[in-house]
Amino acid sequence: MSRKSKPCLLFSAVLLWATWASASVAIIQSKGCNATACTFNFPTTSGNAILVAGATAGNSSNFTPTDNFSDIYVQDDRAGANFGANGTWLTLYRASAITGGTTTISTSATGAVRTLTILEVAGLDPSPVDVKNQAGNTFTGGSCNSAVTTTNANDLVLNFCIDNSGSTNWAAQSPWLGVITTTGGYSSGVESQNTGTVGTFTPNWNPSSVGGDYANITIAYKAGSPLKPNT
Repeated sequence: MSRKSKPCLLFSAVLLWATWASASVAIIQSKGCNATACTFNFPTTSGNAILVAGATAGNSSNFTPTDNFSDIYVQDDRAGANFGANGTWLTLYRASAITGGTTTISTSATGAVRTLTILEVAGLDPSPVDVKNQAGNTFTGGSCNSAVTTTNANDLVLNFCIDNSGSTNWAAQSPWLGVITTTGGYSSGVESQNTGTVGTFTPNWNPSSVGGDYANITIAYKAGSPLKPNT
C-alpha cells in the first residue's frame, strides 16, 4: 500500500464511523386526504414505517387503518374531547417494517373521518416512541403547542395539529419544518424537527391558536442503530 493511499483510507474509515454514530430518522414522503382512504404519490420502500394520523368527528370517535399489503398498525397516541353530541378526535397509528410498493391506506371508523395524513418514515428504532404529549378541546379552542422533553439525542419530533374550521392554513414556524398542510373537511398540519440533542421541544405554528374544536399530538420517535461499519 502506498503512503498516498493511507490518508484516503483513514478518511473513509472516519466518515463511516461518523455516519454510524449519527443515525437519524427521515421523512420520505407525506400526503393529506379529505377522504376515508389515501394513496401515497410514490411507492413505499420495504422496511420503512408508515404513520397515519386521522381526524374524526363524534363523541369518542375513532378509526382503524389498514393497507393493501396487510401491514400491522398500532396506536401511538390519541387526543381530543367530547362536546355534547359532537366530539373531535385525533388518533395516530404506526406500521413498522412495512412491505413496499404502491400503498393505499383505508379506514373503518366509529365516526366520520374528516381528514387523513399519511407519512412514510425511514430509520425508526424497533421500539421507536421516546416521549409524547397531547391536548384537545371543543368549542373554546386552544393551541397546538404540547411540548415534549426527549431522552434520546437523535429523535424525530413531530406535531400533528387539527381544527374543525376546514380553512386554517397551518404554517410551521422556525425552527420547525412544515411537512404538510391539508384543508377541507378539517384543517390539519404536520411539522417536524430532527433534534440532534436532548431537550424540550415546543411546537410553533401560525396561527398560534384557534377557536372551536382542536386537537394536537407531539411525539418523538427514536432513530434505529445502524450496523457498525466493517473497517
